Amino acid sequence: DNLTNIRNNFKVNLRLKETEHNKALEKKQQQIDEKQKELDSKVAEGKKNFEEKVSFYEKQIQEKNSSYLKNMEKGLNEGQQKLDNAKKLHEKEIAKIIKEKDAERETAEKK
Repeated sequence: DNLTNIRNNFKVNLRLKETEHNKALEKKQQQIDEKQKELDSKVAEGKKNFEEKVSFYEKQIQEKNSSYLKNMEKGLNEGQQKLDNAKKLHEKEIAKIIKEKDAERETAEKK
């Protein structure tokens, strides 16, 4: 009878320890889950911030490229205009020289 009481007490103590152990495990699992949620939240926030920065820098690069291309196009147009003006001036000078040579030839032929 005494031995049965000892066994029963041992079993009760064993179940109590097992219950305490399970509660401790549950508590640890809850802490792990909370930390995981916290980390997931931080990762999501970091990812969002990163994407915002990437978007911001992409926009800046596009604006700078656009500005650079506009300036380049403006410079090319100005250069083309100068070439066209120089060509017109050159053609006028050639026409003037031809007129002078024709006039000299006519004068020489009349003599």
